[in-house]
Amino acid sequence: MKVITPLVHVINLGRATERWTTISERCRRIGQPISRFKAVDGNDIKFVRRSGFDIRNRYHEACYQSHCILWHKFMLDMCSQYACILEDDAIVLAPIRDVAVPDNFDIVYINDRMLKGDGGKAINGCGTDGYILSREGCRKLITICEDIDKPLDLRIQAHVRGFIETGHGICGKNGKEVFVSRLHPDIVIEGYKSRINYIEHNDSCKSYIR
Repeated sequence: MKVITPLVHVINLGRATERWTTISERCRRIGQPISRFKAVDGNDIKFVRRSGFDIRNRYHEACYQSHCILWHKFMLDMCSQYACILEDDAIVLAPIRDVAVPDNFDIVYINDRMLKGDGGKAINGCGTDGYILSREGCRKLITICEDIDKPLDLRIQAHVRGFIETGHGICGKNGKEVFVSRLHPDIVIEGYKSRINYIEHNDSCKSYIR
């Protein structure tokens, strides 16, 4: 195990100034520095539904693109070895610093919607509202997410070791699990759940990207 303090980046729509004010003020009160990353606006992209294309709407696609662009920025422009990515509807509960993580981690979920199993492995749950990436984990995510075919959390978790070992999909409607095939079967993501919940999901029943 090791202890890290990642840079924290918040994905926020340029027009969603109220959300930015809410999360930045909360972070200011608890002493958590954050930087703002302008999200891709679903209203500005051309969305074409294809056969077998399981992104449900343009806002899922915009969410997908926003995270992917930030991953590339982390790999190319930032000197830090770790990055914490939040969506702007996350409720930050505690400063994201001195976080205990396994030496081999690719991604650590820090939200309240992920369940953990033996050794802190992420085994079931959902969401990309809050997570920490290593550079190796980021490289893996960029590779497996080259094609947009599923909502982002499903695409990632199809490759997470704990999900694979336990046979869990992601919980869908009415508690039913959704299973997603791995586009790159050779890539396994070492995914974990943080010891405490650093953020809480604000379930507004709509995508943060709207």
